[in-house]
Amino acid sequence: MLRFGYRVGMRIVVTGASGNVGTALLLRLGATGEHELVADAVVAASVPHLVHQSSIGAYARGAKTPVTEDWPATGIGTSPYSVDKAAAERTVNRVEEHATVTRMRPALILQDAAASEIGRYFLGPLVPKALVGRRSLRLAPFSDALSVQLVHADDVAAALDLVLTTRSGGAFNVAADPVIDRAVFRRVLGGVGPVVPVPALRAVAAATWRLRLQPTDPGWVDLGSGTPLLDTGRLRALGWAPEHDAADVLGRFVDALHRGAGRPGPLLYRRGRDR
Repeated sequence: MLRFGYRVGMRIVVTGASGNVGTALLLRLGATGEHELVADAVVAASVPHLVHQSSIGAYARGAKTPVTEDWPATGIGTSPYSVDKAAAERTVNRVEEHATVTRMRPALILQDAAASEIGRYFLGPLVPKALVGRRSLRLAPFSDALSVQLVHADDVAAALDLVLTTRSGGAFNVAADPVIDRAVFRRVLGGVGPVVPVPALRAVAAATWRLRLQPTDPGWVDLGSGTPLLDTGRLRALGWAPEHDAADVLGRFVDALHRGAGRPGPLLYRRGRDR
């Protein structure tokens, strides 16, 4: 698990990622640890603007309809990642009486350079990269209840730059069109697998996770099926618009997974190569 904050002039940006470990440990090390330290530092140093890189995962369960930023950010209790994101927001919220606080809530962030890292995180070492590509994934089961949003990392960076420049406070949803559902998945990859109910997908994820066959806990299925879609109107009103189409981002990312794309560094190193 990595979590860090960095200072930009007299503004502080906090970002992070949570691992597939126990919720209590995540909260002790993450949301109630480093975030508290950063929040205390903002107040102590009289920093006027705190930008917190949160996630769509902070939202409570909802129907698959677009919601604005006033949807409850209380998380989904069966997802350790979601619980952590909601707790982190509660921690930084206490800074609001001392500084402008911005909470960025992006959908799933993808870029080619992160393919190896994300593959290691969600697929693990037992899945050969040669088997992860358009030909194989077009056979993957896809529930009718699943619809997810994506956004390219460059577009998230542009959103961060915008709120830093304008010093805009409050929460901002960040996502690109179109929503990835069965129809879009089929169009991008040339096919789609059978319709499998979410409970069955969760059962398979839980069983293979407990057997240590893959690193993705079943809470991620709950997150993918339970989070609402994002209305990005508030961010677009500031002048933001994604340059990358979500369907194109998905297709390029699948190709990057297949070739094991990455970059030098402790996290982005290419799969199969020494760090």
